Amino acid sequence: MTTQNFLRFLDHFKNYAKPSAESPVLLILDNHASHVSSEVIQFCKMNNITLLSFPPHCSHEMQPLDKSVYGPFQTFYDQSVDLWCKDPLNAGKQMSIHTIPLMVSYAFPKAFTPNNIFAGFRSTGIYPLDPNVFPDHKFAPTYSTNHPLLAQEQATSSNGPDQDINPSANPTSPTLLSPKDLRPLARVGVRKEGIRKRKAVKSTILTLTPEKRPVMAARKNLETQALTPKTLVYSSDSDSEANDTLDKHLKTTDNEEIEDILTDNEEDELTALSSTLGEEEINALQPGDFIFFRCEGKKSAVFYAGMIKESLDHEGDFEVEYLKRSDKQRNKYINFKHEEIWSVNRGQIIKKLTKKESSGTARTKAGHVFNEDIVNLAN
Repeated sequence: MTTQNFLRFLDHFKNYAKPSAESPVLLILDNHASHVSSEVIQFCKMNNITLLSFPPHCSHEMQPLDKSVYGPFQTFYDQSVDLWCKDPLNAGKQMSIHTIPLMVSYAFPKAFTPNNIFAGFRSTGIYPLDPNVFPDHKFAPTYSTNHPLLAQEQATSSNGPDQDINPSANPTSPTLLSPKDLRPLARVGVRKEGIRKRKAVKSTILTLTPEKRPVMAARKNLETQALTPKTLVYSSDSDSEANDTLDKHLKTTDNEEIEDILTDNEEDELTALSSTLGEEEINALQPGDFIFFRCEGKKSAVFYAGMIKESLDHEGDFEVEYLKRSDKQRNKYINFKHEEIWSVNRGQIIKKLTKKESSGTARTKAGHVFNEDIVNLAN
């Protein structure tokens, strides 16, 4: 799930749930990144949808779909697969991804029934509201990961020292021993804290202003970082020269301008890399054309060569087959063994490439050599 796909779902949800200021709608969900983005929160705030997140690590007990719908769905789906395999018309056939819709069409209406959906909300205590729906043992830790509290935790704990929740570890009768007492289950080692500490989350009403403000602030920081000039993979006559220029660019301080560090030729090439094709040139691109385009990485921009497979769609994207550099000939690009096709936005395209006419055998003709010098640019 991505933020854009979840926004499409919310638009569908809004049209059918019809929330209003007089009758707002509560939407309960987990803390997945696509559910708590600033765009999602803003959309829900504007359309009278209240977002409430589950406590962490509790969806297996508090998610209605997990409790009463997905289990029957899996059962009916397995039955559908068995029926398909036993059908004489399918003898010798191999099931593929194209047969999955048939299996789902059998299982979905049998599992996603009103009774199963209502039972999910009832069993999780969401509706009718039941704060005591979960017994105490549901809150106990797993035996294999249950460790005694550390000294500093014991000092701050109000519950006293940690108690072993395994009843067989403390038998009522000293003469009665179970196999678990003789050979206890192995315990998992104490988790080491890494450099990146996981951010603690909690059940939150995400659309409340105090909760929304940190999310919006984080989004603003990301947008500010996106406006900062990014280091680009640099073009030059040799890889070593490119690396030297790239290192010089990376060492730029806040008090120095890029123009003070790069030569005129270097500055012109970086400017060319940051520019894109014009509107008319974009609209003139056709399937089969070769293009040179930019993809934004985590730390820098990365450049690729590719061939257009499908024309511009209504969202401004092309379907492009990526090309990789040949290991045997440095200035040649070849197709992947299995097509690598991705969507490339019109704003990523830097230039159209023209292919050189090649001569020789069919083997030497395989691949693509372009008139433009992109050897030190494309990956």
